[in-house]
Amino acid sequence: MHGILSGYRVRSQLESGNGRVDLILEPRKEGAVPIIMELKVSDSGADMDEDAARAIGQIHSKEYHMGMRGDVILIGLAFHGKAVRGSVERIGSELTVASQ
Repeated sequence: MHGILSGYRVRSQLESGNGRVDLILEPRKEGAVPIIMELKVSDSGADMDEDAARAIGQIHSKEYHMGMRGDVILIGLAFHGKAVRGSVERIGSELTVASQ
């Protein structure tokens, strides 16, 4: 994990878009893709997939990616006990701007 994160600056609870994102991994090198992570705690194992998808939906609805250039990787993670489920989406644009 340390090897992967060494190329990124890790920021948590950073104001972004219309709220506070759980984690943003900002690349240290030009050309690397930023990563936005939203974390959820599930009430049951059966809810984990839905909660991971809901985390991705929150990234979009709160526009946490606003102002980022190029591709951005969105990761939604849901936890229940020691179990974890994830959802990943890659979005891209010249410049992501706030919706009107």
